Amino acid sequence: PGGRELLRDCELLVPRGNFSTRTRTQRTMDLLRWTGQQHLDARGHARPPAASAIRKEGVHHLVPLQVSEPIPGGAMVTGVEMEAHGMDQGWGNTGDSGVVLYIIRADDEERGDREPMLRIVYNHDRHPSKKHNVNIDGLFGPLAPQPGDRLEVALQCPVYPGWSAHVTDVSVKVKLVSERDEVVPGSLPDAWESRAEEAFRRLWDGLGDDSNLSIDESHLSIKGQLLQHAWRELANKAPQGECKPVLPRVRQLCRGLSVPEEAFELLDKLDTGKGTGGAPQEPARLRQRYDALRHIVHRTMDAVEDGKKHLLETICTHYADAAKLCIYRWDRELANMHDLATGEATGSDALAAEDEVLRILCAERRQIAEAALHRAKGAAGNNDMHFESYFYGSVHFGIPEQGEAAKDPNRLNYSSLGMMRPADIQRELLEAYTPAIVRERVRSRVFESTGEGVQALREKLVDWLRAHAPQGFLRGRPEPDEQARREAWLFEQCHDDGYHLRDAALNYMLCRMHILRADRLACLCTDPESLARPTSSSQPGQAAARPTGRPGGRPAATAQAQGGQAE
Repeated sequence: PGGRELLRDCELLVPRGNFSTRTRTQRTMDLLRWTGQQHLDARGHARPPAASAIRKEGVHHLVPLQVSEPIPGGAMVTGVEMEAHGMDQGWGNTGDSGVVLYIIRADDEERGDREPMLRIVYNHDRHPSKKHNVNIDGLFGPLAPQPGDRLEVALQCPVYPGWSAHVTDVSVKVKLVSERDEVVPGSLPDAWESRAEEAFRRLWDGLGDDSNLSIDESHLSIKGQLLQHAWRELANKAPQGECKPVLPRVRQLCRGLSVPEEAFELLDKLDTGKGTGGAPQEPARLRQRYDALRHIVHRTMDAVEDGKKHLLETICTHYADAAKLCIYRWDRELANMHDLATGEATGSDALAAEDEVLRILCAERRQIAEAALHRAKGAAGNNDMHFESYFYGSVHFGIPEQGEAAKDPNRLNYSSLGMMRPADIQRELLEAYTPAIVRERVRSRVFESTGEGVQALREKLVDWLRAHAPQGFLRGRPEPDEQARREAWLFEQCHDDGYHLRDAALNYMLCRMHILRADRLACLCTDPESLARPTSSSQPGQAAARPTGRPGGRPAATAQAQGGQAE
């Protein structure tokens, strides 16, 4: 009651003794259909008058047409198809009006945030027919609509004189995958505890072979990592209380330095509320969005005043580069400069061992993704910021850039140009993030590093290993003292004679933290990939579990996969 639990905060009570096979069924659902007559011109005038408020997004007016019912629970959305009948003014320039499909996330509905997902572009030169179709398949992770989310369709028209757009019919279909678990016959022997040490030996031998391991994708959840402090969510959250102007403070700090004047132009826009591309049009939402960005600047300047003044010219140069661009570029540059000045976003003393490992791996994935982005930009010959949003908004790799990219509507312009194949990029990223690479990154960044502050982290992970000695270790021998058993586990089993952590011990830790999976070690009767993943419920085929207390710790939160994500 009161929320779901993190898997790491659950304790095995009794194994159920069964696995369950997972059967998947696919179906197509008509989620939304709108029929009528709607016209929109460059001045933002709608005929007939719009039922919902016309909003402005960059250089486009938008008339909302219809919002769907929530995505049903118990199913994952793997594809979306949208059809529309309509066209632009039919003469002159073309290719910048159409119909846009948005996701309204269930947890963002009150804030009114929308994520653009698909766009039909009217182009009377290339496609004179009034019937249009666009689709996306292979959705997974946070890119896909989740149970409880709604979809919205809107007619779009730019502000250029003479332009207009109309639509008479819009339909949206979603491809859904439902899963059903069936228990594999068999039962757990009554004397299962007597074989605990034999089971441990099998486990330990198997953990030394990477062919038994795979990546547990639950640790790539954006919400889960925010919950576990892998990074701090900065953008789009207005601070509590009044936010002071940033321009006077930065000017004062920059006295005597060579700083581009455009940096001060950006800060002045934040203080005075001057609009930019992609910024909200409603004054209250604009002020809220700008105050969130000013809050980031103040945090950055706090770090500058606290010994990082040598970074100030670099920070202001990046501010200047973004001054005349859209708000999505402001988000990125201000957040990047915050990270540069502050270093780690959360103090390490406050983090659990699992959180520390997640933060290390998140930083590694960001580097992998950035390298892939530069290769994609080179192959496409494109250096546009919105291409970067298209890149990050098309992959699921558990990095914060994904969330900001999903809010950039201009990224959809690239979806029909064939400049990048998202499926190929996704495959490239996952091939660069294997169990062996994950293990070696944790080893090199923690257990073999001499960097500042690493010793404290190393001790924290060693203490984690000591506290998580497997039940089967030394259980078949005369009952040792529990403290002696844990010390033998840590110093004799987990470390070699040179006190180097063994690969099997590191793999064990990463599996217990739900970063790696070792399902193959537990299944001898069928393909492990067909098995349902264990959760903290007590359904047949799964382990009964209960939340464990953590003295002095924070409340446990979430531990359940939903719609392809685990939080």
